[in-house]
Amino acid sequence: MSDTPVFDAVPQLVAAAPRTPITPIMVRAAERPRPWWRGGVEFGAASLPGSYHEENEDSFIPALPAPSRLAVADGVGGGARGRVASQALIERIRQLTPAILARPARLRQWLFDADDAVAAEIARYTDRAGASTFVAALPQWGWRRWRITWVGDCRAYRLRGRGEPQPLTRDDTYGHLGETPPPNAGADDPARMVGNGAVEETNRVVAALRCGEILLLCSDGVHKEVPAGEMAEILRGAESLNARCRKLAAAAHTNGGTDDATVVAVQRHRWFGLGDAVWALVIVALFAGAGLGYFAHFDRVSVRDETPTQARPSAPAKAPKPRPTVPEPSLPHWPVETLPAGEISAPELPLPHLPVETLPAGLPLHLPMEMPPVGRVPPPASKSLPAMQSPPVNRLNSTHHREGKQR
Repeated sequence: MSDTPVFDAVPQLVAAAPRTPITPIMVRAAERPRPWWRGGVEFGAASLPGSYHEENEDSFIPALPAPSRLAVADGVGGGARGRVASQALIERIRQLTPAILARPARLRQWLFDADDAVAAEIARYTDRAGASTFVAALPQWGWRRWRITWVGDCRAYRLRGRGEPQPLTRDDTYGHLGETPPPNAGADDPARMVGNGAVEETNRVVAALRCGEILLLCSDGVHKEVPAGEMAEILRGAESLNARCRKLAAAAHTNGGTDDATVVAVQRHRWFGLGDAVWALVIVALFAGAGLGYFAHFDRVSVRDETPTQARPSAPAKAPKPRPTVPEPSLPHWPVETLPAGEISAPELPLPHLPVETLPAGLPLHLPMEMPPVGRVPPPASKSLPAMQSPPVNRLNSTHHREGKQR
């Protein structure tokens, strides 16, 4: 016996309709809750067939665990026509890209091509008409931004931390479009579908998904049977996102729903980022500082209260080993002779004396050479400089000088 109502309903559904395709997501065992420190993106999906259908007419993406897009397609027409229409539309959604969603003209052309492809696929199995509604979401910027497009009454919700899920789409029903429904339809029935030519304009919206928020895509068999408050309570559970999707699909049948119930969801989780690391370091530093202060105070108190004890004699200090000294280079010294006090030796060589001529008093002074007049300079006798001549030596004075020295 399983722990969720979904697993209890699976055996009865298989016995009632053996050909009903049961996806592995429905019968998978309950996963463990995601750890609080583990970030990234978590996906979940579940689909339950209705009680009055022979086959499940809903199709969906993702192929877990990490799809490149999310989508839910709800087949219209009953029997094989609805199933074929939804599966053919899912194959066309796999070819949808963010570049197509960003341009309305290209998205409109893609929608017309998908309408023709779904109609051609239905014609291969039956001559009766069939169609499908859908909602698709493509991620951008690392699962932070989602481009959403839809046709019909499949919806997209965004669930934040508080409050009820916020609808991101608007149903293409007769009542919302202000059109008169046909005799066999009501105001809540879809007026726009893919596969029968009932497509005109494309619907698109851009939604941001922050950490902790959930993006939910579902068919009309879920949002018509599960109130917004109950939907928020189930999605905020402690189980894995896959288990919460199964509970949400089961709640649609528990509340009396008979249509196919399909749910696809994605939730962003915050990693243990840089801000958390900074706070962790701050807390560790505070505890470390408090611990160091406590131990420093304890050491001061213990040192103050303890009794003095006799100090142990210390070992004699070892004499340092002598270092080899390198003689410093000495400056050159000249020899100095010490003389007796009061005596000054004369230099060995006599000082040069210029000859001095003694003239009688009153005689004119004879110049050695004639001085030219002021302002006139005689030209040189030749280009070569005259040879230097030594001055005449006064032998008389030199003889007297030597005699005086000898005395």
